[in-house]
Amino acid sequence: MTELPLHIEQMLAAMPERDFDALCMRVRSPEEAADPKTRAARALARAVGGGTKPKVSKRQAASALAKYRENNR
Repeated sequence: MTELPLHIEQMLAAMPERDFDALCMRVRSPEEAADPKTRAARALARAVGGGTKPKVSKRQAASALAKYRENNR
């Protein structure tokens, strides 16, 4: 997780929920899942062709997951 300066964290914590939600929607589109496992699964599916049940080898899956992790640091 990215570390923020304490005063920024305090400002975010003090924001009204509606304003915080609006900020989050600008930063991360609603189409993108917040759960990292869900994002990784979707990235893996896109990397291997996008089907609901991709038929990939363990090596392909590991490679796609490693690429996803590298791109999302």
